[in-house]
Amino acid sequence: MKIPIVNPKIRTDGALLASMKDVLESGQLSGVNKYVKIFEGELGDYLNVRHVVAMNSCSNALTLMLRAFNFKEGSEIIVPSFTFSGGIHPILWNNLVPVFVDSDVFTMNIDPTEIRSKITKKTVAILATHIFGNPCDVEILEQIASEDKINLFFDCAHAMGSKFNHRSLAEYGDASVYSFSPTKLLTTLEGGAVALNKDYIRIRLQELRNYGNDEDYDCYTYGLNGRMNEISALLGMHQLEKLPEFLDNRNAIAMRYKDLLTDVPGISFQSTLINSEHSYKDFAIRVNKEEFGYTADELQAHLLIKGIQTKRYFKQVERLLCYRKYADRLRWKVGTEVLAKEVLCLPTWNFMDVGTIDTVCDEIKIMAEVD
Repeated sequence: MKIPIVNPKIRTDGALLASMKDVLESGQLSGVNKYVKIFEGELGDYLNVRHVVAMNSCSNALTLMLRAFNFKEGSEIIVPSFTFSGGIHPILWNNLVPVFVDSDVFTMNIDPTEIRSKITKKTVAILATHIFGNPCDVEILEQIASEDKINLFFDCAHAMGSKFNHRSLAEYGDASVYSFSPTKLLTTLEGGAVALNKDYIRIRLQELRNYGNDEDYDCYTYGLNGRMNEISALLGMHQLEKLPEFLDNRNAIAMRYKDLLTDVPGISFQSTLINSEHSYKDFAIRVNKEEFGYTADELQAHLLIKGIQTKRYFKQVERLLCYRKYADRLRWKVGTEVLAKEVLCLPTWNFMDVGTIDTVCDEIKIMAEVD
């Protein structure tokens, strides 16, 4: 593969390697020890929240976050239909019911205009995803949640560093989850976290990530092993220092893609709201067949032949086999159908060079027969 969709290299330095050696020789490799606590504190300061509870994956972070709020079995969680399945699975693991809402074709995020019509007496929360790092309309979502007296959660797996009105996205809603897997701006190899301000939920999360054990081996509830290890926390601290550089790089990459592709018929970009700051975990385009001449699938196949890897995120979640029983069979989601058909994510990573971007754009222009 000449140009991968991601290239998650970590540039090490002497201080990081020395600290890793210290951990490996310390006898304290996992649990909640020195570096996990430091990482939680530093990340909490960066996100401007009182608490961060580090986990070994974003999936576990979301599963345990929902568990910590202790919702009644069968309660409903409103979610976007254009998102990653990993953001929906934890709802079912908690014996809750996903209620799918259409997505806006321009921002690619959950469409707030549809949410109120989906709220019932069983609704306990909205779980909105900041798709590809693009902030949702958090203020409208907060207004809806407040008026209907339900919780508001955010899936920030793509959105480390994204902001709205110059504020961290973790400052909105009742709790947010983050991912640190290798494709993300900030990686701990694998890992995740819950960011929040509620003290009692933080205490529950700390117990739930340790099997529900409050250290006396008498489990008040059934948790699981969600603990982050010390090496991952060290990497997180190292990456957090470099996050401003990563964000600048990603935005520069997005700007160059837009500059080079803006005049290509049938190619459009993800819209951002005023006062939003996009992390560009992914750079997504929409491919309109009528104007471009080919579908997103056909463009992807052409680029792959040229050694350029792309991704087709996402399918309409409620059409996945495991969610069919929860689907609204009277109407498939119109906006999401368009996105599922047209969205193609181009290669993007922290240290991507200009020449690589130009090569990708040249191949797209060749297919579109644009000089």
